[in-house]
Amino acid sequence: MRGFTLIETLIYLALFALLMSGAIGGVNAIQESAERTSKQTILIDEALYLEGRLRTEVEHADRIISPSKDMPSGTLTFEEDGLRVDIEQELGSLVQRISDEDTILNDNAVKVAGIAFTRSSSANDPQHIDISLTLQAQGAPAATVYSQTVYLSP
Repeated sequence: MRGFTLIETLIYLALFALLMSGAIGGVNAIQESAERTSKQTILIDEALYLEGRLRTEVEHADRIISPSKDMPSGTLTFEEDGLRVDIEQELGSLVQRISDEDTILNDNAVKVAGIAFTRSSSANDPQHIDISLTLQAQGAPAATVYSQTVYLSP
């Protein structure tokens, strides 16, 4: 007698289905990991861009109007080349307002969940602005806080 019995065929099919379900689960895990990594990369790139942009704006400002010393604020207001500039969070975006013209600074794949500016100085520490930026990638479960200190020129 040649061939396989019905029981042997069913056992082989069950083993094949078990192997395939494991392989599909592994592929799904790899795809989810790649998606998380992609979101994290977008978030880091956006944080680096926004931190650099904010640093440049503060360093080139002729005069900082807000925040006042030791008073945290959600708005950075300064004058540059005779123009008043406001930077603040609005509806999940970081907005720069110059003469009533708004420019969104962040990418739409990243939500700005919060921002805080604090102006400080002490006898041992020159005048500076601490910036705390809370970002969240679209579809990500949690937000990440990025902080930097920008020293003001005397």
